[in-house]
Amino acid sequence: MAKWDFKIVGASFVKELVPIADDVQPRSQSFMQPSFHLEGGKIVIKESGQYVTAIYFSQIGEIDGVAPTDIDDAYAKLLTLVENFNGGEGTPQNLAQTLAIDNKTNDIPIVSNNGNGYAYVNDEQTVIGNDFGGTKKITMNEDSFAIETNVRATIDGKGLNLNTTTDGFGLPRLTTTQMNAIAFPTEGMLVRNTTESKIYQFNGTVWEPLSNPPQTLAETLAVDNKTNDIPLVSNNGNAVVYVNDNYLLLEHGNNALTLEPTTDGLQLYSDIQVYTAAPEMTAIIDNVISYACPSFLLNSEEVATQPYADAKVANDLTASTTVAPSKTAVLTEYDMITGLTFSGAFALDKKGGRSYLPYTQTGSLTLSIGGSPIIGSFAVLRFTADGSAISGYSGWKLLSSDDITATNGVVHRVIVYQYEDEIWYSVKLN
Repeated sequence: MAKWDFKIVGASFVKELVPIADDVQPRSQSFMQPSFHLEGGKIVIKESGQYVTAIYFSQIGEIDGVAPTDIDDAYAKLLTLVENFNGGEGTPQNLAQTLAIDNKTNDIPIVSNNGNGYAYVNDEQTVIGNDFGGTKKITMNEDSFAIETNVRATIDGKGLNLNTTTDGFGLPRLTTTQMNAIAFPTEGMLVRNTTESKIYQFNGTVWEPLSNPPQTLAETLAVDNKTNDIPLVSNNGNAVVYVNDNYLLLEHGNNALTLEPTTDGLQLYSDIQVYTAAPEMTAIIDNVISYACPSFLLNSEEVATQPYADAKVANDLTASTTVAPSKTAVLTEYDMITGLTFSGAFALDKKGGRSYLPYTQTGSLTLSIGGSPIIGSFAVLRFTADGSAISGYSGWKLLSSDDITATNGVVHRVIVYQYEDEIWYSVKLN
């Protein structure tokens, strides 16, 4: 294997590659102001303090005509060789004389008087730079084109045109701490914030993330390629639509409509008057629709959901239009109980539902299901938290965006529903 010999030629320190059996072409490298550093198993060679090359002991032939015994011996011989370099042995040569030593420009550094400006050219790389006021260096080799600087680079002219179809443009990648530490950022400056995984822009005062364009509903639903269990909520949170395989729930404030594939397929709850434009009310009479609301409007005419305070009442729903059904008849027909006192337990044993009177918490509250719950039953409650603990509902299935909170003074509007082997509940906070 070819090895490098080291010697003094005139006013130059020369590193010369000596071929063995013509394995390589002979070449040399000249230095005017060499220095050496022993770093582990290699010797780093610099020119005027700038890195030029590094060499391992296995690559070293002779130093001033003598072969070293090991890396430490080689390092010592190199220091001895240049100790009196140009110390009266001859006058410094001009650039033309220096280039003429090996009749080529390879590995001849060009360095300014103060050493800040420099250019290096060899078969492996080209380096140009000026370190006055900070590092500013361009390095070109087979694998890379690198710009190294610790001061801000400025391109003046008509702009920057990047022509490529095989690569991209990489923004500076900084953490939030590093981004905020940038000194004197300019308006419009862009960085990739690795902490937030977003692109940030400096607006002249603060850093702010660049927002992504809003998605259409179709794009949002396409995230998991289905519409099941994706709630649609209005801006103020009052209007909510839930769609899944088992039910459809429409809510607005304290009013709710639930559709599910059971015999009690339509559940309607409202704390205000309900209006419908239907040709007849046979559906209600046949118990196909179960509801809890103060009154019902059919074709603009109010239909009582409470017994008339009238002497003309009957305990069934088959009487004439001049006879109002009694409370007993309504409760019997619709299986509905209202005006109940709430104790912490929801009795889910009436398909027509139970409506509890407003309740104010007075200490720790445990929510539970009492009695013998039946499928399709539900209950409604409005209660106010007092800051004490609320528990017991952890195994229930939440259908709404709001959930129960112990925060003092918060008003809860709750619907609890028995579905086969699950308890569903929906909450709307004031």
